[in-house]
Amino acid sequence: MDRIRGALSGLVSDGSITEEQADEVAGTLSEAGIGGHGGHGGGRLDLSAAAATLRMTEDELRAALAADGATLATVAEDQGVDLVTALTDAAEQRIADAVTDGRLTQEQADERLAGLAERISERVDSTDLGHRGGGPRPEGGSAD
Repeated sequence: MDRIRGALSGLVSDGSITEEQADEVAGTLSEAGIGGHGGHGGGRLDLSAAAATLRMTEDELRAALAADGATLATVAEDQGVDLVTALTDAAEQRIADAVTDGRLTQEQADERLAGLAERISERVDSTDLGHRGGGPRPEGGSAD
């Protein structure tokens, strides 16, 4: 987790997030396996980690996402945070830690790292957050 905190240090240095928020995000990302393959195609985002990175509560983030056409990317832009970079850096560090700890081989890590930023960007840009276990869609949202 210390390496994830290190990956977030630039965001702390430039004032995008506080050290406490970096600690919270690092812990959440480490536990959630953001960007991993975890049997669900990889690239999943934990809404709580995104909310912490955006300096919002999960409820505030859900409310912001309820706006017509809102995405994590648009909410992050409104908050002045580069969410894709923060989540990608943290996921890369988590994967590196897994190799160091012997939980992944370098080959497995390379597979997970391939296209990681693109997968995270796709999720951040998506208006379909159905990966959250079928949670409510914004009013008027469709299932297609």
